Amino acid sequence: MHKYLLLILLLCNSLPIRTIIVEHFTIDSIFEYIDTPNTLVIFDIDNTLATSEFEIGNDHWFSYLVRQKLNEGMELEHAINSILPTYFDVAFKIPLISVEDTTVEVLNKLNNKKIPTLALTSRSIHIADRTLEQLNNINIHLSIPQIKIPFIGISYGGCDERVKNFDPVKAEHELSQFKAGLLPPKKPSTLFSYICDWIYSLIKCFIPS
Repeated sequence: MHKYLLLILLLCNSLPIRTIIVEHFTIDSIFEYIDTPNTLVIFDIDNTLATSEFEIGNDHWFSYLVRQKLNEGMELEHAINSILPTYFDVAFKIPLISVEDTTVEVLNKLNNKKIPTLALTSRSIHIADRTLEQLNNINIHLSIPQIKIPFIGISYGGCDERVKNFDPVKAEHELSQFKAGLLPPKKPSTLFSYICDWIYSLIKCFIPS
């Protein structure tokens, strides 16, 4: 792994790439730096494209849990491994929401302009399919690039205020509600879903087990 990383770094250092890093707090600010379709836009997922609507299920919640374990005297690797089962459980059940109201609109605009997009994440491979499902559920779709590009880094702080105001007490309460099956709240059944469930139950009565 380190050899591949070193090779990538050497290749990047040998390329005549113009690098700029700027800070912004709205996602649509990226259009100020895109002057050609030959641009690759790379997003982070958590706290950039999407976030949990609760205190639990976010990057900063995970970091809080890790800090708790470290304060108890655990080694970092042991602390992370002890938290991952709870994190995975939450990730499989808690939905994501887009960070901004304009997030999906910005991605659609990029796709319409034929500007390729990617998303990078430190999320585990164990929740890769779930992550794609979460993104699809909120209409976040990315495209595949096939171009050579310059690099402009935009430090995006769409969730900075939420991270700063993270409430560990509320997070602990939400986690206890989650473990009790109260989070996320169940959506009320519609008449259509009720009829479908009734028909399904009826059909099962006539199918031998």
